[in-house]
Amino acid sequence: MKNKPLSTSTPVNKPSGRPQCRNTYRDVGDPFSPINRNYSNNMSSRVCSTSTTKEKSDSESDRDLSSTDDNVEEHSVNKLKKFSAHSGIRIDEKIPESSNFPLLSSTFLYILALMAVTVAVSYQTFFSYSSDPTVTLSITDLKNNFPHQRLDTWIAIESGIHDIQIMNKPSVFLIIYDDQTQDVLNKFIKDVSVFASCTLNGNCSVNPVELKGEKLHDLQIQDYGILIDKYHSQIQQKSVMIIYNLEEVPAELAQAFHVFCDEYNPLVRKSAYFFTMKIKNDEGSTISDIEGILRQKWYSLKDDLFDPLFTRISSMIIVIQPEDS
Repeated sequence: MKNKPLSTSTPVNKPSGRPQCRNTYRDVGDPFSPINRNYSNNMSSRVCSTSTTKEKSDSESDRDLSSTDDNVEEHSVNKLKKFSAHSGIRIDEKIPESSNFPLLSSTFLYILALMAVTVAVSYQTFFSYSSDPTVTLSITDLKNNFPHQRLDTWIAIESGIHDIQIMNKPSVFLIIYDDQTQDVLNKFIKDVSVFASCTLNGNCSVNPVELKGEKLHDLQIQDYGILIDKYHSQIQQKSVMIIYNLEEVPAELAQAFHVFCDEYNPLVRKSAYFFTMKIKNDEGSTISDIEGILRQKWYSLKDDLFDPLFTRISSMIIVIQPEDS
């Protein structure tokens, strides 16, 4: 048997029987919404060659890819047209590269304008303090009505009412007066309570809850929980409470203010409490003087009850100054 001569031609690799494939993907570039993955089969093309004798030439592969790209592009255009018809956005106009997406810029400018309007309205609300156009009272009005009061008085009132809105906790004011400033006190407490009501309720006509120390003394109530139950709902509705002549409030009932004025676990968060306290002409108006007076009045309260109570009601002390008649 003769041996067959070896072929000198270039050997051809036989196909393994598995198609030789490659994936080609084309990004549609949709500026409005991402392509859903469920359509990935439609948005990509798979070009495979299953020739058993030789591979396709480069030119044939290029034609196949070009044809596939055209199909993908046609499909993408059809999807965009459907999106355009549904949303009303035109896609037939080319957006210049230098335009920097005017639609996005317009939306951003609209948001900025809306924020500016919101800030302006909040500013106006803060300094007008009333939703009723016929009644307004601002901090400037208070200063004009009482020009001889100290600067720290207006700082305490303005910041205290503002904290109620921002920090959602009560503010407590202890207002000290004597015989010479009795008339000023009556006008002052009325205007300040209106100012607080305008701010917290958005309505200057809401009257505050009012208590008088001497009347509480006459009731002879021993359980301060009764006082809490009676006025809790009223404070929720009106947000402002005035307690006249704190020095006349019985020690047993004074403990109710420990609950009302608690900043950390308050009974009513959006609330302002104004205590008035009359001192004698020979008594001092410093915080230590006031503490001594109340400690003497409420001698039945032990230190563990008196100290936290006094801390709550004396957070902001205002001393009324005389005004020219």
